[in-house]
Parts: sequence; C-alpha cells; structure tokens
Amino acid sequence: MAMQAGVPVVPVVFRNVLDALPKDALVVRPATIEAVVLPPIDTAGWTLERLDEEIEAIRARYLGILDPVQQG
Repeated sequence: MAMQAGVPVVPVVFRNVLDALPKDALVVRPATIEAVVLPPIDTAGWTLERLDEEIEAIRARYLGILDPVQQG
C-alpha cells in the first residue's frame, strides 16, 4: 500500500508485549511495553519485482530490535 501511495513506511516495533499478554492468556497483566519507532523508509524506488526483498529487509530490522543478541 505504501508503495502504491508513494509514501514511506514507518516501522514501529513493540517490545515486551508478551509480558502483558502471554500466549493463550485471557487476562492482561501490568507490564511496561516499549514502542520503538524506526526512521521512515522511502518506498519511491521499490518495484513489484523486489517487493519481497524490501519486506524481508524491514522484517530483519524488526527482529534486530526484538532480539539484538541474535544480530550481533
């Protein structure tokens, strides 16, 4: 959608969400959730042929924020 609209993608990663709502939980627990807003990513040069690669690059950035030990 961002590519078609000609606007940047602004990745937002939420950390520690499972502390507040573990898998299969029915009740939300008190927890501190951190929102990490990454710099906008320009989509002007994106093409349909490379879209999967662009998406994978953004996913890698998300994973790097969620688990920086694996990226180091």
